[in-house]
Formats: sequence, C-alpha cells, structure tokens
Amino acid sequence: MAFELDIGDLISRQIRVEVAPEGREIGDLLDVFEDDSGGFLGRIFSFTKQLIGFALKAIPVIRFPFSSLFGWAVQAFNFIRFFDWNASDAELQAGIKQRNLAVADAWGAFFGQLAGTLVVGGLGALGALYIPAIGGKMLAISTLVKLFKERGDEVFEELRFAVRQSAVVFGEKKFIQAYIRIRRLIKNRFPQLKNWGADDGDRWTFAEKFEEKIDSIENDGLRTFLESFFDEFEEAFIEGGYVIAGYWDNLMAQTNENRLEILGEDKAGTIQLRAGGEDTPFLRYIQLPSNLAISGLQHQMNTYRSFQGLRIGEYGGEPSEPDNTLRPYLRTAKIIMRSGSEKPPFTNPDGTISSRHQITLKSLKPDLRWRDFKRVFRRHTWGPWKIEVVLQSRASIWLYADSRENGVLFAREIVDELIEEDAIRIAATIEEVDPRVTQRPKVIYPQEVYITLKRAIASGRIVDLSGKRWEQQKFTYDLWPDDEPFGTPQFITNFPVDPT
Repeated sequence: MAFELDIGDLISRQIRVEVAPEGREIGDLLDVFEDDSGGFLGRIFSFTKQLIGFALKAIPVIRFPFSSLFGWAVQAFNFIRFFDWNASDAELQAGIKQRNLAVADAWGAFFGQLAGTLVVGGLGALGALYIPAIGGKMLAISTLVKLFKERGDEVFEELRFAVRQSAVVFGEKKFIQAYIRIRRLIKNRFPQLKNWGADDGDRWTFAEKFEEKIDSIENDGLRTFLESFFDEFEEAFIEGGYVIAGYWDNLMAQTNENRLEILGEDKAGTIQLRAGGEDTPFLRYIQLPSNLAISGLQHQMNTYRSFQGLRIGEYGGEPSEPDNTLRPYLRTAKIIMRSGSEKPPFTNPDGTISSRHQITLKSLKPDLRWRDFKRVFRRHTWGPWKIEVVLQSRASIWLYADSRENGVLFAREIVDELIEEDAIRIAATIEEVDPRVTQRPKVIYPQEVYITLKRAIASGRIVDLSGKRWEQQKFTYDLWPDDEPFGTPQFITNFPVDPT
C-alpha cells in the first residue's frame, strides 16, 4: 500500500482555498498549438526552450565510459586516415552496402541469441512444471532465473555490440553520402575536376600519401628515424590514451561505489495523497538515493503526525510504528576500514594510499565495549557482492563482501553482536560494473570508529518538533591497535557518567 495522507487536513490546502477559491489552472507545457500568446514565433521559442531544458536535465543521466569515448575517437581518426578520397561513387556505394551487411550480421546474432534463450527457457519452464517429485511453479521460475542469470551477460554483450556497430556504421554512412553529394557539387562547379572519383582513378588516402612522403626522403638515416618515430608515437599515444581513460573510469567506478555505500541506490516511488471521499488519488513521483528518499519520507510522516496527532497510513507496505519512527536512534556508529595494511601508515605495497571503506550502523546496543567492535570488524574481505540488512525500524545497513555466503555471515554477526534491533531481511546482490574497472576482492582492516550518542535531557540544545530536548555527543576511537587504547571508557556506546 502507498503512503497515504488526507489532503483535506493539510495546511496548504486550507491556504489554497483562501487564496484561490476558484481553484488553480495548470497549462499543458507542450500545448504549442492552442496557446495564442506571443504568436507563432513565441510558441516555437517556448517549445524549443522546453526541449533544451529537458536535454540539459538528461545529459547528466547519460554516461559514457571514457575508454569508449577515446576508442570512438581513435576509430574515427583511422576512418579518415584510410578513407579513399578518390574512390568512385560506385565503390563508395559498395562500401555502404558492406557496412549495412555488417550491421545485419550483428543484429542477426543478437536476435538469434535472444530467441534461442527464450525458446529453451520456455521449454525448460514447461518441463519443470511436470517433473516428478520436484516439479511445479517454483521450479519453473527458478529455472528461468538461473537461465537468464547465466545467459543474460552474453545476450547483453551481443546487444551492446549490435548497437555500437549500428552507431558506427550510421556515422560512416552519413559521412560517405555527404561526401558524394559535396563532390558532385564541386565537380559540376569546376569541370576541370571531372576525373575526381573516376572509375579508373588511383587510390588517394592520407595514410598512403604520408608513407610515400616519408619513403621519398633520400637520407637513409633520417627516413629510418622518421618511420620509427611516427610508428612509436602513434602506438604510445593510443596506449597512453587508453591508460588515462581507464584510470578515469576506475575513479568514476570507485566514486559510484562510495556513493552507493553512503546514499544507497537510486530508487523510484510515489507518494500517494488521497482526499477524503475522492476516488482518484493524487500521486507525486520521486526518484532519489534510497537512504535520502527513506529519511525524507519518514521526516514528512513524522512532521505530519506531530501536527495532526494521527497515524497517517502505511509506508512501503508496512504499518507505520510510532515507537520506531518518532524515536531517534540513540546510538549510531560509522566504521572506517582500510586495505593494504592493518596499522598506520595505511598504504599499499607500492606506496600508494590504500582505499577507504565505510560501514554505517544504527540502533546500536548499549553497554558495548571497544573489544566488541574490534572482534566483529577484526578482518573482512571486500568484494563486488552488496549486502543490505533491513532492521525492524526499516533502517538499512550496507556492506560489500567477496561472496554471498561470507557477506551474509558477516552481516548476521554485526546484527547479533552490535545491533539492538532484529533484522527482518538480508538481501545480497552482485554489483555489475565494467570488467576493466572491477577490482578483485581485497582484505580490509578496521582503522577507527565514530560513535554518535543521543539522550533526552532538559538542558539539551537540540529541540525536535514536539518540543523535546536532546543532547548529542560524538566520540572517536582507534580500532587498529591490538589492545584497547589507554583512556577508553568501559562502555563506548553509553554516555559518559556525569561528574558528581
């Protein structure tokens, strides 16, 4: 069930009735044919402005790996360098035909892979329904899931190759067609160029003319030097470009990984506001990182509940619980873990700074000691498997592991040893990124823990919507030492005892 509010109780609705008693009017943003304001040019300008605005919003969403962009640039350069500028129209048209055949071959391979997978999947699911002892609907579904999991990557690779091949051929074909038209115009304008592109003409490419220029040098030493220089220059330039592009892709992947650990994946959803007595609900579509979306929706629910004193329905299919949603987390922690070495300086064997990983915990138990955190996070193997733990209060804990089994075991140990609430769901998914930037599993060690403690107190400086005052303090403890550091409190998740 969606998140429901009674629109008639909202303060904004009461203000709207006073300000606009006849209601509001919402114009269609794309209604360029019925709007007479500004004339035809005004409508064209308005529509163009909206189209550009949509494109600007869409650009950040469309991402291309730097390696692919550099590869396309190299491919375009080689196409221009080896293009025969003196080829006849018939030869150029034959080249277009060969490129079209290459596209047809690529799409045929993709649809063949897709059709074969779907047909064998259908037959397998049908057979799974009637297998004695183990047959049934669940076996049919699991069979399809297993098939698509194993075959999905190959089918997707065929699709990606077909799309890339189509894009390349489309660009080359448009270039050749434009070249043919422009050359015809020039030849009609200048009759003396009538032999340009003749059927019996010689080839003329930048690459061949450049090689002929080098070969025409009489000095053997200089000719050999230039041949070697340009060959090695081209090779070093292309290889170096791929190194830089791959490095940028790696950094982008690490940034996205850190963003996923902190903010969660982007998830889409709706907030449903249903007016009393109305059959049609008002829906508001949102798409945010899951952590921000959940906290934002919980804030709206708590705010409305504080003003109205009512329970306002359900969120995410689960009943809203005032004891869990109104109460802040009294004890939270942020664990910082490093790869490369167990103790400072945290560097890799080659001297570079080791990677930094973070695990955020909520709803910690009271009376936890330093050695409890040291024991749980003593050693962990990071990898591509993302483990999500959902607690009773709907808060989530994310971590990464080298395998599903190790990740689930590590998550259960964290919940059993450190978390006050029980886990209602543990999910494991594989993170799919470009194989060129995928890092191998690596061992990470605890560096430090940041503990945040809250308590209700009359002298607190933090005031919530209900007027209750809270005190908050933050503490940092090193986890890399083998023994508990001197001066560490007995219980690091409890407020320090007030001096008497």
